[in-house]
Amino acid sequence: MEYVIGIDTGGTFTDVTVIADGRISFYKGLTTPGRLDGVFNTLESAAKGQGVSLKELLNKTTRFIYSSTFATNLMVERSNEGKAGALATKGFGDTLIIRRSMKNSTWDSQEPYPQPLIPRRLTREVTERVDYNGQVVTPLDVKEATKVIDELCGLGIEAVAICLLHSYANPGHEQILKKIVQEKFPDVFAYCSSDIAPEIREYERMSTTAFAAYVGPGVDKHLGQLEARGKKSGLKVEPLIMQSSGGVMGAEEARRKPVAMLFSGPAGGVIGSHFLSRTMGIPNVITTDMGGTSFDVGLVKDGEIQTSTVAELERWALMGRRVDLHTIGAGGGSIAYVDPQGIIKVGPRSAGAEPGPACYNRGGTEPTVTDADVVLGYIDPDYFLGGKMKLDASLAHKAIKERIADKLKMSPVEVASGIYQIINAKMVDAMRVHSVERGHDPRDFALLGFGGAGPVHAAAFHAQLGTRSLIIPVLAPVFSSMGVLATNLKHSYSRTYRSPINSLDLNRSNRIFADMEKEARAILQHEGINPANIQIQRSLDMSYSGQIHELEVPIPDEPLTSKTVKEVIKSFSQKYLSIFGYKEDESIIQVITFRLEGIGKVPQPTMEKLPLGKKDPKAALMKQKEMYLPEEKKFTKANVYNGDKITPGNQVSGPAILQYTATTVVIFPGQKAVCDEWRNLVIN
Repeated sequence: MEYVIGIDTGGTFTDVTVIADGRISFYKGLTTPGRLDGVFNTLESAAKGQGVSLKELLNKTTRFIYSSTFATNLMVERSNEGKAGALATKGFGDTLIIRRSMKNSTWDSQEPYPQPLIPRRLTREVTERVDYNGQVVTPLDVKEATKVIDELCGLGIEAVAICLLHSYANPGHEQILKKIVQEKFPDVFAYCSSDIAPEIREYERMSTTAFAAYVGPGVDKHLGQLEARGKKSGLKVEPLIMQSSGGVMGAEEARRKPVAMLFSGPAGGVIGSHFLSRTMGIPNVITTDMGGTSFDVGLVKDGEIQTSTVAELERWALMGRRVDLHTIGAGGGSIAYVDPQGIIKVGPRSAGAEPGPACYNRGGTEPTVTDADVVLGYIDPDYFLGGKMKLDASLAHKAIKERIADKLKMSPVEVASGIYQIINAKMVDAMRVHSVERGHDPRDFALLGFGGAGPVHAAAFHAQLGTRSLIIPVLAPVFSSMGVLATNLKHSYSRTYRSPINSLDLNRSNRIFADMEKEARAILQHEGINPANIQIQRSLDMSYSGQIHELEVPIPDEPLTSKTVKEVIKSFSQKYLSIFGYKEDESIIQVITFRLEGIGKVPQPTMEKLPLGKKDPKAALMKQKEMYLPEEKKFTKANVYNGDKITPGNQVSGPAILQYTATTVVIFPGQKAVCDEWRNLVIN
């Protein structure tokens, strides 16, 4: 028997999905932050569940896909301070400090600027200058550059970000600097902006390269440990790494481009949502992933995952193709507290897996969202993870009482209800940012609620947001680890060549695409993809002359000709009109950046469609228990069902609680859940 394994390591839990002979199984274990113990402990559980040893499981694994918050955590926790340096063109060493001189809030004059990823004291300038056409204006002073590199690398840094002016048009000087670093300081990682993000926009390009230098050494070590430990445990194939773009790449390429791992975990959830939406025939979906530490929102519109080419992390720009996500600090482990004004606040700080919520009885003493869910009767302390992990309800009550309720002279239940409603409101706000503020009406979308904590809260924020329906996937608690199995290998490339569309040099344009395609095909074949299974997708970033933002326009996978240019102009005009309601003269359209994606197609999972049966779910009924209704401010009797025994066709009316092995679904009065042909719950 052969196996396909998908892994998603979150802040609290590590999820493993295994496909064997078309049968999908999942396993959950606690994450060990910064270490791989949690991953291999969960793999041990998976092997036991499959009735084999870990060595046999990994020996017979044909695809091993890994996603993790590791790279993102390095950034968020700022755990590599003072270990990355930068080289810039003389006169441009302050780029990371100046940024674009923009604040998040126009009205807050006291808002501090974020601390640079690389401090000014670790940034050095070199004499050189290249213009926007790639012509050398001032040759690189190699002697001076060598002295500067000696000084910078002598300060104990682990990596250097090399970002010279207009290097996207001519990377020669950057590559010379990289070679000097590698020859004189082989233990120092060198990342060139012309390799990481060869596009215009000085600040964004330097910021992205700084991200690579900041997380690169840690990612290299982490993936090296994954490969070594996997090989020692019996894994024969190269691990594939989930990217923020929604595809996977070999570990070797991921170590070369570490920024691809940022947001990799949440991207898997959106990929899984896209897979499920295609299966169910639902073109518009808002995806929500609520885990232990964060809440991630994505969008599938007209059957396509919404992506972006510039994102932001910790208020720093990040270039490159990625699934368009909006993330906030809101999860089951989010800590509740009383601020100096006596107001209850929730998150973004999280208890994580160590020590975890107070009810975990692992040393945590601060009240969390999970503790509130226990107090309100939503989570059964005796049935957490299917009964494999017992929770202590008394510790949840104690944490809420001593840390908040006593201070505010409220009951623990009132405080727990407040925590539940506050965290739901924050998540609804995040969904509105990603939908309403972008011109999308939530009433035109289905809402997918997944992640270990998501189904506990999804019915509440579905009612507030007003989405068409709520879908709780059958694999909700491990949906991101399933999602990484529903994608292909993917490599994204970009090159800036700015030109008016009517005077575009077609020979130069086709050379740019040809060079990117050659690189994409070479890497995909190196990663084991048959040439017949390689697909190429091309696009152009375009705008009207004088504009500072572009629209991406897909183009056919064929050489550009005068005929296809006319079709591209028409496509841009139509897209601009549909978004902004008007269009300009076609003569002022310009091309900015050429983009290409190389996709290596691999077998995809399938979901078995089952016949619908009885509506009555009494065979799954376990008991009745008290659950709290926040709006009515009272407890009520609710039927409790074994979710794993709910079958296609069953209908459950609220108030009700469905207890699955690794999550809990809460249904409120007036709501009805129907189990569909794929065993997903659809709530209206």
